[in-house]
Amino acid sequence: GYFPVIALDKDPEAVRASRANVKRNKVHVVLRCADLTRLPLLPRRRYDVICANLIGDLLMSEAERIRNLLEPGGKLVTAGILHREFPEIEKKLQQYNLTLVQSKVDKEWKSGQFALFAIQ
Repeated sequence: GYFPVIALDKDPEAVRASRANVKRNKVHVVLRCADLTRLPLLPRRRYDVICANLIGDLLMSEAERIRNLLEPGGKLVTAGILHREFPEIEKKLQQYNLTLVQSKVDKEWKSGQFALFAIQ
């Protein structure tokens, strides 16, 4: 039900593989080869949901940029985080008014859903 769906990856091979999957599954996704760290800190557009399958270091260093991409009331879904790194990442995201509302552990991995309740 979300539109548009925009997917970013800085690896051209990952984008090519994703294009094949989008075509095979007959879904509409705009795919872009882009580096998150080079996106504007203050974007022109904001999103209701962001799914971020990022390593912990990148999620921490780009927390402000990611928060700025969210609409107030929006959700950030994180995945690919080592369980032992999650508390530090949660603390960093809290600095940007992102509140953990749900999480799931699978072996050494932890995912989380964070809500942007207010921007100060």
